[in-house]
Amino acid sequence: MKKITQSIAAIILLTLCVSHANSQVVSKGSSHVFLGYGMPNIPALAVTSYGTGGGSSFGPFVASYQYGVADKILIGGQLGYASGTSAEQSWYDNNSTKQTYSFTLSVITVMAKADYHYLRSDKADLYSGLMVGYGIASLSTTGTKNPLSTDISAGGSIYAITALGFRYMFTDMIGAYADLGLGINGFLTVGASAKFGR
Repeated sequence: MKKITQSIAAIILLTLCVSHANSQVVSKGSSHVFLGYGMPNIPALAVTSYGTGGGSSFGPFVASYQYGVADKILIGGQLGYASGTSAEQSWYDNNSTKQTYSFTLSVITVMAKADYHYLRSDKADLYSGLMVGYGIASLSTTGTKNPLSTDISAGGSIYAITALGFRYMFTDMIGAYADLGLGINGFLTVGASAKFGR
């Protein structure tokens, strides 16, 4: 994690030194699409820490769209999904019959997203932002016995903060990004982005 953070910081500093002053990645009327993968996976941490540990995970995978309402401000929305499955647990009931089960926790998120962008560069993009929205968590089991008796689901308000995000555009349309922050997406999200319009 430390090496990743240092690499991102080095790229940001290098790009700042060579950025252009007469254009920018984010402008009023531009559209931006982001596809990313975050870490750590919070649902997976919750269920794999149960029992013997182990298990598997997917995500958090995020997809977002943002529109430039001003030269340095993007607003839009984000969809996210993350899941984690515990290792198989086993026990014997009163009839000495072996029962097995594993937990799967999945979270679906729908969030509003707003970012402020600092640079005027046609290649580099440095920003901070906030996301608020709603999440639905579902806890289910598989196996011969369900210790919960029934599957459980619940929803509630969620948030995520992008303390510092960095994007680099390889062409006028295609780029890659990394976000450092806090919230349902984990501490680090990396992925690809596309820009359309101005």
